[in-house]
Amino acid sequence: MLPDHGLFQGIEGDDGSGLACAGIFATITTLTRITVLRHAINLGKDAATKSGTTYDRISRNTRTMSMLW
Repeated sequence: MLPDHGLFQGIEGDDGSGLACAGIFATITTLTRITVLRHAINLGKDAATKSGTTYDRISRNTRTMSMLW
């Protein structure tokens, strides 16, 4: 288990792998500062990577806009 020292924030993508990885993602969701993005069906690694990149870009813009207001 990763210690939470507030040093990083992570994004983990569940590409819809199903039961094979369910235990891993269940553990990851208990960690603070980790956001798990899930696809309902298996769309593959590339789609999960794109979802994570998009989420990161949008959340950074949101945080930046919040600081400006």
